[in-house]
Amino acid sequence: MKTLKFIIDIKASPQKVWFFLWEPENYKSWISPFGEGSHYKADSFEKDSKIHFLTPEGEGVHCKIAALNQPNLVVFEYVSAIASFKEIPFASNQNWTGFKESYSLLKTKSGTTLTILIDTDSIHLDYMNSTIPKALQLLKQLAE
Repeated sequence: MKTLKFIIDIKASPQKVWFFLWEPENYKSWISPFGEGSHYKADSFEKDSKIHFLTPEGEGVHCKIAALNQPNLVVFEYVSAIASFKEIPFASNQNWTGFKESYSLLKTKSGTTLTILIDTDSIHLDYMNSTIPKALQLLKQLAE
């Protein structure tokens, strides 16, 4: 496992950046570099709630919201894979159970610094390093 770090400055308040990060329709927009139609489903956006990050075909990951302090921090912890909209164990060669993904928003003089820490494996390292910056640029455009 390797933890990747991405930082971007956005000329908007943490509340506004949070809105563009997690309001469902906005999320679909900025996350599109990972695949058109990608989205999440959650019964509630609260600590310890279940959340599914999905493609339109129903592939993705099941996470729990491990920490939440709106609009400053959210941490997702990976629980299992999702195939055909059903939670299934991770494949033995891609066991991400316990991997984390965190979004930290810090108020600055000019807006917000967003820091993302994401655990990944060597198979997805190049993909994450090339795709996350594209997604963050879209988020910046939306929020500013």
